[in-house]
Amino acid sequence: MEGAVSESLAMACVRGLARRANRVALIDAGMGGRKVKAGVLFGAGLALAGRLRREVSERRVGIVLPPGAGGAIANLACVLAGKTPVNLNFTSGRAASESAVRQAGIRTVMSAQAMEEKLGDHFPQTERKLDLGVLLKEEKRKAIVWSVLALILPARVLCSLESVDAVIIFEENTPIKLIQKIRPDLLIKGSDYKVHEVVGNKEVKKWGGKVELVELLAGRSSSNIIKKMS
Repeated sequence: MEGAVSESLAMACVRGLARRANRVALIDAGMGGRKVKAGVLFGAGLALAGRLRREVSERRVGIVLPPGAGGAIANLACVLAGKTPVNLNFTSGRAASESAVRQAGIRTVMSAQAMEEKLGDHFPQTERKLDLGVLLKEEKRKAIVWSVLALILPARVLCSLESVDAVIIFEENTPIKLIQKIRPDLLIKGSDYKVHEVVGNKEVKKWGGKVELVELLAGRSSSNIIKKMS
């Protein structure tokens, strides 16, 4: 059918932000012209999306934030979580806000403490309020991981990672302690290694697991990305 949508809005967002994750995607005039890169926007949005999926059961989420980085991240998080963001017009007065909340069936709003203090009695009253600043602080480590992955992996791979249970950051030179602790059934490394060179290969084989080598993607190297960032 002519003009048919070929992909979801969430996938389009991921593809657009991941295509050139190191480019400036947004300039926040309200924060002194702060420049926000696409990868950072993606990382924060995806980390927050996971939180919304776990904690918010309803389909629509109200947003009470001015235009800027915070509002963009909140809207992106809702879309990536499969929810509909409803941006409430906080300048329209309490009666109008309450009407919008009631008609849309909004039980949760995402905002910031400064906005709530500024609006006072005009702030939309809902069952639950989520403070964007607090959420981003709590999800900071996950956001950093997703931002780095956006620099390394293509969009289709990033989308497939939605089912990943956890991403663990280790500070040692090798992940051997982590491997011994979680005892994986499958250990995967790039084909630029030989099986006997893979850290943890003996341990994994010992408890009946497998070690697999996968072909590398041209131009995709975590080592090169880290060098550029350092």
